[in-house]
Amino acid sequence: MKKYVWIISVAILALFLFSCGPVARPITSINAFLVEVTASSVDQDVKNLFTSCENYTTPAVKMLFYNLDNPPTGFSEREGLFSNGMASDNSVYALNQYKGQCGTTIFAVSDLEDYSATDPRNYTPTADLTFYLKPNDPFGLSYTMVVDDKAKSKVVITKYVLAEFEVKDDVYSVTEVQVVSDISNLTLLTNITDLSKGYALFRTDNDIVVDCEVIVPR
Repeated sequence: MKKYVWIISVAILALFLFSCGPVARPITSINAFLVEVTASSVDQDVKNLFTSCENYTTPAVKMLFYNLDNPPTGFSEREGLFSNGMASDNSVYALNQYKGQCGTTIFAVSDLEDYSATDPRNYTPTADLTFYLKPNDPFGLSYTMVVDDKAKSKVVITKYVLAEFEVKDDVYSVTEVQVVSDISNLTLLTNITDLSKGYALFRTDNDIVVDCEVIVPR
């Protein structure tokens, strides 16, 4: 009898916690102007550019780092999508367009201004991308990735890129990246339990990023 009383008590307690406790909410993304750096290591120039990106607020600017000496899974396809088709040491890309060398011609986000279409101040995203993490349970113990493109319009070349990254050496270092022509072909994570990683979803039309959503690490 005591056993059943104990089970009922636990069930009542669980029901109480469920009804009164906090309910996990989706983890949403932020729209951002995308800067990417390819280099063999994270030196002070790369760190300085990352800090400059984090401090730039109108619009938000996020920088992803690709380690050429230890490239992330899927990097070969990502590399082929860059505007110059081949990444080199300390290359800086704004909205997928090559802009110069980190620490030589590019030191901060301000050095990317006055470049017309890739000037952060002129950034006007399509705002058609949907990207968030949906909780699988009321307590947020795991999450499923949700993506969509409301427009799904195709131009000459449309590509979607999904990057997973982590904070390493004080920058957002990419660990895995996917490139697809159809957003429905992305392999999405369905049991995310480690929120220390971040994710970026962006779309390129004719080799230029037209929309970018970023989920920052927690």
